[in-house]
Amino acid sequence: MRSYEMTEVVSRGLDECLTEAFAIALDDRDALFLSVDVDVVDPGSAPVTGTPEG
Repeated sequence: MRSYEMTEVVSRGLDECLTEAFAIALDDRDALFLSVDVDVVDPGSAPVTGTPEG
């Protein structure tokens, strides 16, 4: 398993990290299914996430 911390993403750049991540994920495979939970999206971009207000 490979993970990327924000410090690495900032220093290397998002495009470089994504290129590497997809190369790893697709190694010896024909396809990839990616599912993203809407709760990780900024509520300003997806207000229906139900983010609790404090």
